[in-house]
Amino acid sequence: MIRNGMTAREAVIAVDKIRYVESPYLADWEYLRSLVPPAEWKECKITIPPITWQHLQLRAGTAFTDRSPYTTDKEYFADLAQAYVQELQTLYDAGLRSIQVDDPQLLYFVTDEFRSGCHADGIDPDELLDLYIWAHNQCLVGRPADLHVGIHLCRGNMPGSTHIISGSYERIARRLFTGLDFDTFYLEYDTERAGDFQPLRYLPVGKNVVLGVVSTKSPEMESLDELEARVYAAADVIAQGQGRSRREVLDTTLGVSPQCGFSSVGRGRGIGMTEEKMWEKLQLVQILAERIWERTVGVP
Repeated sequence: MIRNGMTAREAVIAVDKIRYVESPYLADWEYLRSLVPPAEWKECKITIPPITWQHLQLRAGTAFTDRSPYTTDKEYFADLAQAYVQELQTLYDAGLRSIQVDDPQLLYFVTDEFRSGCHADGIDPDELLDLYIWAHNQCLVGRPADLHVGIHLCRGNMPGSTHIISGSYERIARRLFTGLDFDTFYLEYDTERAGDFQPLRYLPVGKNVVLGVVSTKSPEMESLDELEARVYAAADVIAQGQGRSRREVLDTTLGVSPQCGFSSVGRGRGIGMTEEKMWEKLQLVQILAERIWERTVGVP
C-alpha cells in the first residue's frame, strides 16, 4: 500500500536486551529551554512517543527476535519501560517539568475493524489493551512528584485533512481514565467522529482533561459561543460523574486546546491551513479560555 507517498514504514525490533544508553530527547529540551528564562521552564512541555508505538504496528510476535532475551511481550515491555523511566528522570534532572506522551493508537481499540483484526490474528483485544495500560504505567513508576505527565489521544491528523479512525471513547473510557496513571488526558473533540462527552463521566477526581475542541485540520473558524457551550457541557458530565459542581470541575480539572498538532506527522498541514490561520486558531483557544474562566469566577 502507498500512503502519503510512502510504500513502507520503518520498524524497530529488539534483537538484544533493551538498555538505556543515552537520552534521545535531552538535546531537544536543552534547545527549548535555551529560548526561555529558567523561571519559565516549568511552563514548557515536550512530547514523546508511547511505549506501545512499535509493538502495535508490528505483526504479533515480531517485536523481538529469537536473538533477544525476550520470550513474552511483558518481558519486552518491562525493559523498554525501564528505559522510559530513566529518560523521564534525565529530562527532569535537566529542568523539565511537563511531558506529553502522544498515543493515537490507543483509540484503535474503539473500532470494530481493529478488534476483528486482533481476533483474526488470535489476539484478545481486551487483553492487549490491558497489556498496553500496564506498559504505560510502568513508564511512570517512581517519577518525581512534581513531574507532570499527560497522554494525548486522537484519531489521526494526516496531511490533506484526513484521519485514520472514527469512534467514541465510550468503549474504552472507563479502562483508560481509571487505569492509566497519567495526570492529564489531552482528548480530541473537534468533530462528531469523536463522539459525545458522556465517556468523561468515568474520569476520577484528581485527573485532568484538556478538551481539543478547536480543529487543526480545517481552516474554518469555530464559533466561540458554540465552543463555550461545549466546554460547559463537558464540565457538567464530569461534575455529575464525580459528584461535584461545574465550578469545581472547571477550577481543578478541565482545560481547552487545539485537537492535535497543525502538522503532527511532519509531512504537511490540513488543506487550506496557512500560518495565519494557525495563529488565528491559537488565539481562538486563548480567547475561549479567558471567556470561560473569567466568567466562572464566583459562579457556584
